[in-house]
Amino acid sequence: MVNAQRRTRRFAVLMASAATLLSAAVVAPATAAAAEIVESGGEDVIVVTATRRNERLEDVPYNIQAVVGEDLARIGATAMADYVRNVPGLSFIDTGPTDGVDIVLRGLRTGGNSAYRTTAIYVDEVEIPTSLDPSILDIERIEVLRGPQGTLYGSGAIGGAIRYISAKPDFSRVEGAAGGEVSATRHGGVNWLATGMLNLPLVADKLALRVNAGYFRNDGYIDNILLGRDDVNTERTFSTRVVLAAKPSETLDLALTYYGQLAKFGASSSADEDLGPYANAEYFLGYTRRDQHLFSLTASVDLGGARLTSSTSYRYAKGRSLNDNTTYIRDVIFGSFLLPEELPPLNVATGTRDSGRYWTQEVRLVSDSDGPLSYILGAFYERYRERDRLQETVPLGFEGQEDFEENIIGAELNDNDEFLSVSRQKFRQWAVFGEIGYAITERWKASIGGRYFDYRSSETQYNIDQFFGLDARNPDGTARTEPFEDEISEGRAKDSGTVFRFNTSYDLGEGALAYVTIAEGYRPGGYNTVGVNTGVSPDQFQYKPDSIVSYELGAKAALLDRKLYVSGSLYYIDWKDIQTTVYTDLGFVVTGNAGKARSKGFELELSTRNLLADGLSLGATYSLTDAELRETIEGLGFKGERMPYVPRHAASFTVDYEADLAAGLVAGFNANLTYTGTSWSDFGTVRPGEEDPNPDFTKQDDYWLAGASFRIGRDPWSVRLGIDNIFDVRADLSRRLFNTTSPYRDPFYTGSVNRPRTISLGFDVKF
Repeated sequence: MVNAQRRTRRFAVLMASAATLLSAAVVAPATAAAAEIVESGGEDVIVVTATRRNERLEDVPYNIQAVVGEDLARIGATAMADYVRNVPGLSFIDTGPTDGVDIVLRGLRTGGNSAYRTTAIYVDEVEIPTSLDPSILDIERIEVLRGPQGTLYGSGAIGGAIRYISAKPDFSRVEGAAGGEVSATRHGGVNWLATGMLNLPLVADKLALRVNAGYFRNDGYIDNILLGRDDVNTERTFSTRVVLAAKPSETLDLALTYYGQLAKFGASSSADEDLGPYANAEYFLGYTRRDQHLFSLTASVDLGGARLTSSTSYRYAKGRSLNDNTTYIRDVIFGSFLLPEELPPLNVATGTRDSGRYWTQEVRLVSDSDGPLSYILGAFYERYRERDRLQETVPLGFEGQEDFEENIIGAELNDNDEFLSVSRQKFRQWAVFGEIGYAITERWKASIGGRYFDYRSSETQYNIDQFFGLDARNPDGTARTEPFEDEISEGRAKDSGTVFRFNTSYDLGEGALAYVTIAEGYRPGGYNTVGVNTGVSPDQFQYKPDSIVSYELGAKAALLDRKLYVSGSLYYIDWKDIQTTVYTDLGFVVTGNAGKARSKGFELELSTRNLLADGLSLGATYSLTDAELRETIEGLGFKGERMPYVPRHAASFTVDYEADLAAGLVAGFNANLTYTGTSWSDFGTVRPGEEDPNPDFTKQDDYWLAGASFRIGRDPWSVRLGIDNIFDVRADLSRRLFNTTSPYRDPFYTGSVNRPRTISLGFDVKF
């Protein structure tokens, strides 16, 4: 009771602080909106807000890459996979639109799905889950920050952060835009999208509204040969953003934002290699629905020499899905303990329902003066609740059902239920963070930052095996849905601590900068489900936090009147108590700690604008990522084995040319080429302490992807013709072996593959 009262008081204090800020009219966009590209000295300059201040990209003493909205439009980007290949040091595991994209920066991944991801993703001030792939709609720019970010960002991030910066309302003019695109995919169907934006000044220089919306329809390219259905991996996504901004005074700004994304996906995007490049054999035509609603209120006031900002956000998410799970449950799990003659041709579907409510509050004080001393001070509070329900079902009337009931499970089946899992989770975190910087000389600067955090989490979960569990069926033949005591698992995790970051930089003159960063990162620990129906033993119940120390040496320069930009860095990361996941014999995922690892590498980015010719822009990136275990870990991998799903080499090349034609027409050409190196889905061919080959060790071959587009227009309209995946390359974005042991399916590889060649025609008009 005392702890509960303390928590209540602490929560009340935070709420009162936020209310005081609002009542005092301390409000503004959380990061003062910078134009994506501003003009300086006749040349374009990219301005970013990654350090919570408006700074030129070349002046930021950290490793950051910015992709501006203009460049996103030129390549026709609509989702994350369209631009991440151009980011050095970033790799991703794309398991299809239903599960989202798992982002990995600098090799910080150990396989499976860890409880807490290593890379954070933000839409403006709100952190979002990886299952939400934000539609690129009215985006000013995207910023990619590498390395731990706990001293600048409230929620913290062990490996880095990706920030989507949206366009802000304009108080001075009415403006709008509309666009559309239609495309055709080889091996697939016809796709289309429609977008629109409207900006309305409601009160001159005081109040403005900006609304944008988009509908994205993709008709898929995976065929279900078992059901005779083509193009089953469809997508229907509606995305909208509404911002009401107010400026009551010269020092005060307010922004109230709603962001919503409603998505419905068709069946799985997986392709079974034994059936062809774009085919699978699933017994059910699955679907997934995901709805996300984000509300945020940002408030900021210029105090004269400092800016005080409050950011309050609330997110509500819910989803449901139905997917075929026959191969894994029947042919892998059941096939592992039933004789071939005992295993009937039953089919298994998995249905899920989940929901979550998330609330965050962040307050920051950022210095804004020309003096040698600078600082950022902040406080952060986060709380959420999640509920998940999974029900596996087996449609009745399958061949051999009567014998299966009598001789295998010993009970009559009068409903379809086969396995039930229910969980309720709570999480609370608060932190104080900040950085203090000082200009030692006119050119030499240094800063030190720290973060103190405290988190608490709890979960109650139960699993009922409704086929093979104890008293699995009720006397009337229906499945039991109320758990026994030994089927209930309750877990709690808590910790507190500190992390630090040190940075020093030196202005080399002529637009060049060198820097050194030493930063610590931290990821919370947790617990696994323990119970008679999971195969998880009590000694696997709890797992500890993991932590990193990152060392980085980098340099960047804007040369030749800012027509040439160069950025490069070397880094070394020590990783301790790494969190990793493995499967139990019953198919459940266990998260645990697994000793030490390290990642080291090199990243390079080059770009030119109007250097070789007016209107010509060139770009190139390269990354070398060497991430491996530092010690042999029982049941996981041997010392020296590479991190899974992390290519050693990656590169990209871009070219864009634009020229004026007659009658005010402007024409342009854009081309991009990306290379992704070889990677593996697990650590090695054999796990330490085991004799049998590791079934999870599979190879993802390297691949090149190319795209090009042509555009022509005259203010206010433009038309774009694009070709994505020009050479129709089939790349394995994820790959897995189904090591089946049943009479119905031989072992086979499956995984998510990229979209085949797609030709598109789009238009945009502004008014």
